[in-house]
Amino acid sequence: SSRAYFNRALARAMNGDRPGTIEDLTEAIKLEPTFTEAYINRALVRRRSGDREGAIEDLTKVIEMKPDSGVAYYNRGLFRRDLADRQGAIEDLQK
Repeated sequence: SSRAYFNRALARAMNGDRPGTIEDLTEAIKLEPTFTEAYINRALVRRRSGDREGAIEDLTKVIEMKPDSGVAYYNRGLFRRDLADRQGAIEDLQK
């Protein structure tokens, strides 16, 4: 189930297994494409792994599904700042 993959991803994250965490979160998303919590967590791990573009893609998906997700806008704003997208960062952080 998507929750089983999600829970194992959290355990892997606690053990520092970033590739395994991303793999499990990806499986959770495949099983439940509207699992926004999995997208948010994968975005955070992707950012820590240096994949800021992938992280932004995940957060954009969350925003498409939940336009009122303050967590997604906040983190996407920070990640855009990391990529020197100042205007995008300001827009996201203002929301």
